[in-house]
Amino acid sequence: MTARSPTFGGLKSISNNLFAEIHQQWRHLPGNQGLNSIDQASQTSSLTPIESVRKEAEVIANDIVKNFGSDKEKGPPNRFCKTMRKTVKEVSDRHDIALSSMVNRLHIDDDNMFETFINVANEIFDDGRINWGRIVVVYAFASRLTSHFRKKDSNQDEKIALYVGKYVGNKLGLWILDNGGWDAFADFFSDENPVEDKIWKGLVYISMGGLGALAAMMGR
Repeated sequence: MTARSPTFGGLKSISNNLFAEIHQQWRHLPGNQGLNSIDQASQTSSLTPIESVRKEAEVIANDIVKNFGSDKEKGPPNRFCKTMRKTVKEVSDRHDIALSSMVNRLHIDDDNMFETFINVANEIFDDGRINWGRIVVVYAFASRLTSHFRKKDSNQDEKIALYVGKYVGNKLGLWILDNGGWDAFADFFSDENPVEDKIWKGLVYISMGGLGALAAMMGR
């Protein structure tokens, strides 16, 4: 599913505004609460449609980062998180070797984590096309970043959740809203409406190619 894509002039470069917003919020996170402070059951009636989309992008990011590969996985707070967990797991299982190799070759550390994440995320949408499969890959990459830092005994869960939630909400929020919101995402990848393998490949392999190209470039 590739729907109409609005023009995002900042997709090909690091957004200074996004960087400033993320780090301003990060500085004010109380202790280790981070995005856990998001009230996932709060009423959203006072939010505009785009604000609701952006809020949900952060809730999904927090859920994916906290629960991916965890021995103490909690139940998903809503069907959007449930669907994202399922699709991220499928991407990770199908492309385990490619994703692991890519993360290792990027030489990611605490100092370059933000810049690397933004570069990789921008690379996914380098051709200006947006679809649900590519959005899933952003979350899948974030989950792999989380695992990478956990293995190094450097817990970066809060920052990674913040990065991906803000990126998807700010950069892709309008597209998500214009294409049915998170309800459309959950319906598209629902158990009742399984995605045929050839359609799945059309959504995912394009973006995996972009990730591989970036990994090769940065791994030199």
